[in-house]
Amino acid sequence: MNKDIQTNRLRLRRITTDDYMLIRHLDIDPEVKKYLGPPSDKSVTDQRMEKIKKRNNDGSGLGYCMGEELISGKAIGWFVLNNLDGSEHIEIGYRLATDFWGKGYATEGARALLKYGFMNVILKTIVGVTHPENVPSKRVLEKIGLVEKGLRYFYQQDVSYFELTRKDYIDVTKN
Repeated sequence: MNKDIQTNRLRLRRITTDDYMLIRHLDIDPEVKKYLGPPSDKSVTDQRMEKIKKRNNDGSGLGYCMGEELISGKAIGWFVLNNLDGSEHIEIGYRLATDFWGKGYATEGARALLKYGFMNVILKTIVGVTHPENVPSKRVLEKIGLVEKGLRYFYQQDVSYFELTRKDYIDVTKN
């Protein structure tokens, strides 16, 4: 991602090395990881930071960004537009610190990133996946306009698969 995105309450900005401790926290917090697998060891976080740096600098317009509250300047978690589990599908995703759950930040940040993906990167389709039992994440994907298409197999497990095309996004936002 090459530019900041601002919403009413958030700024989505490039992730820097200063964000390492929050990303590490998100990788080990058992509540955050409830549907994502066991807490990750430090080497996984280190690899994630390298992956973020590489993707954010590849010129594709895709990548990871840190969400920050505008009022406090606090980093709340990360958002992403990236290839889904190595496939050709482009996935929207988010991972927030638990202090920021239930405040609408995931929806607000994901909605802004969805718009960026369709209007700036000119993606044809954006997908989202979540654990079938992760009802709050399903709600976020539905609120931003993605439509559930059933179960698919990604990340070594069955996931609820959601999808939205650019055409459908434009049609909905016109009204």
